[in-house]
Amino acid sequence: MPGRLPLETGDVAFGCGVRYRVSGFARRVRKRLGLGQAEFSQRIDVPLDTIRNWEQGKRSPTGAAKALLKVLDKAPEAALAALH
Repeated sequence: MPGRLPLETGDVAFGCGVRYRVSGFARRVRKRLGLGQAEFSQRIDVPLDTIRNWEQGKRSPTGAAKALLKVLDKAPEAALAALH
């Protein structure tokens, strides 16, 4: 598509043509919530190793995990309240 940059390794599309570096996006969401990796892992019920892999760019969130990160980014209080 003209004018659009191809995704690079470790990038992920999050709708509306907006692309984020996965490691940066996952880390930004977590830090915005003021949580360390271990607490973030517990709060969203995702293994700590998975959080680390996302933030180090070794893995990318897909499906429900990607949707959860998007909701946590846009409506963090509601998302966390719904999880517990």
